[in-house]
Amino acid sequence: MVTVHCARWKQVKQIVNSCLDREPGRRKEHILAACAGNPALLAEVEGMLASYAEVGDFLETPALEGEHERILTLMLGRTIGHVR
Repeated sequence: MVTVHCARWKQVKQIVNSCLDREPGRRKEHILAACAGNPALLAEVEGMLASYAEVGDFLETPALEGEHERILTLMLGRTIGHVR
C-alpha cells in the first residue's frame, strides 16, 4: 500500500514539476497527455498546481525584503551576547 502511494506521489511530483517549467497557457495540454485519461491522477495534479498558484512566489521572496537595511542600521553598534 505504501509503495503504491509512494509511486503515485513520484508520478504527481514529476508531472507538476514538468508543468511548472511550461508557460501557464500550455500546461493543460501537457497535464491531459501526462495523465492519460486517469481522472484520479488528473485531480491530484490539478490540486497540486492550484496549491502552487495560491502560494505564488512566497518561498522565493525574502521575508525581510526592504527591511534588512533598516534592521542592520538599528543593530549597528549594539551588543548581543558576546557579539557586537
